[in-house]
Amino acid sequence: MVMTVDAWKTLSSRPFIRSEGVKRIDRALRAWWLHGAWGHRTELLALKSAIDDWVKSKGLRPDGTIKSERGPAVAQLLGEVEHDLRRRDMVVALWSFNNWAGVNLGMDARIKACRDAIDVLWQRVANAGIDPSQSVKGIFAAPEYFCAAPGAGRIVGGHRVRRTVTANEKAAFVQTFRGISKAAPGVLIVPGSVAWAEPANPSEYAQWQQLKRQIAEVEDPSNYNAPKARVMDGQTASFGAMQHQVPDWDAKKKLALAPGPKLVMHNTAVALLDGDVRYEYHKHSDYFEAVNEDLGPQRMVFLPGAGPGIKTIGGLTFGFEICLDHNIGFLSDRAKGPQIGLSDRRAAPTLGREFHIVVSDSVGNAPAHMALAPGGFFVHASTNPTMTGVWHRVPGGAVEPVPAEQPVETFLGAPLRLFRISQYAPEVKSPARKYVPEAWR
Repeated sequence: MVMTVDAWKTLSSRPFIRSEGVKRIDRALRAWWLHGAWGHRTELLALKSAIDDWVKSKGLRPDGTIKSERGPAVAQLLGEVEHDLRRRDMVVALWSFNNWAGVNLGMDARIKACRDAIDVLWQRVANAGIDPSQSVKGIFAAPEYFCAAPGAGRIVGGHRVRRTVTANEKAAFVQTFRGISKAAPGVLIVPGSVAWAEPANPSEYAQWQQLKRQIAEVEDPSNYNAPKARVMDGQTASFGAMQHQVPDWDAKKKLALAPGPKLVMHNTAVALLDGDVRYEYHKHSDYFEAVNEDLGPQRMVFLPGAGPGIKTIGGLTFGFEICLDHNIGFLSDRAKGPQIGLSDRRAAPTLGREFHIVVSDSVGNAPAHMALAPGGFFVHASTNPTMTGVWHRVPGGAVEPVPAEQPVETFLGAPLRLFRISQYAPEVKSPARKYVPEAWR
């Protein structure tokens, strides 16, 4: 962080008057701090320009030091400015919409409130003075099942209402958010997840080929950690008057391939930036996803996702999980190196992710499952406000919570929390000029 105005005045104080060049540095530093010393790259660049001009007016000695008694003070300030110019500032907004409280709320009303929440973030980003060259300046996320069927989860006639929307409804939802995303450039938007189903009839050739590809992906050991994903196989729970059991993989496959029409369910988180879909992540684990699937006119089977959950967007690495996936720890396993669940043709193993995003309804935060390199951020949007938040992996490996800004706004009675975060790009030095600051080269 760049030193304060008072610290600079003390450090640069000399028994002779301050020249106009030094006063220009004073004014530029004061302007930087008046804007809160966060974001506002324009003011930081103006400060660097003032320092550079003063240095040029004084000249350098053969050893690279400035020909002035104030040289050490200016060199220290310049080093701090150059360090902060490597900082990538960002604003994160997390909306804890309560699916259960809003279960009867129509999708149009949900989307309008979500659009309003995203607009708050966008205005915050636009006024922050964040480096315009950054592709991603903000992140917005809503919880799991934000897009689901009307009344999803309610008990009607002793049974729970099915969650899923149709494939066409899912496509319309994504198209709407493409428009919202285009109107908020630089903001990565993850509008929760979509519970949706698509037809799968073995007698229809195109549907049959699609179904076979999905099953092959699930069964391919090079890109899917089947043992971890099947942790819920055989588990039972009561939903209304009905006892529901999560079928194991063999039972799911048998149902999917059985003759006659059926529906294949997915739970999908879509990531959008600048009006384009950049990634779709399909939930891997089955937490009673297709509950009461046998009550509809067509039987339904949940097919787990098989992708790595890792995507580079805007030059940043993002990892994605949905609810139980985080509890199981898919990304944290993949962050440790090559193992089942990751293949060369999907994404190379790394030591961590710059951003690990979870949407849930709801799951606890597991520090051991936060797939982050030092400096990375874990971002969780949950229907449970106490689980919603941002965490930062600091040097040394500990994970610390990031405080939310105050006050907290609400939309449809659910809090929208804003967080200011910063990361630093690696410093690049020239070995031949190791001790010469960047501005003097």
